[in-house]
Amino acid sequence: MRKEVKNVKAELVKLYSKHIGKSPEQIEADIRRPKYFSPSEAVEYGIIDKVLYNERSSGDRGVVSDLKKAQLI
Repeated sequence: MRKEVKNVKAELVKLYSKHIGKSPEQIEADIRRPKYFSPSEAVEYGIIDKVLYNERSSGDRGVVSDLKKAQLI
């Protein structure tokens, strides 16, 4: 099982490296810990091409806004 997980991780690193344009070593270093990106950071890093916004107003975007509306936070 452990070998399979390592193989899957190695394949993911290769795919990310190919599509993002960063070295496999950089990808390995970046995925060692959880990393959360803002939309603009994700574009800058290369994991997304662009940010799409829905019809909500600019002050009414995202999960936090939805949770506040539902009075969960």
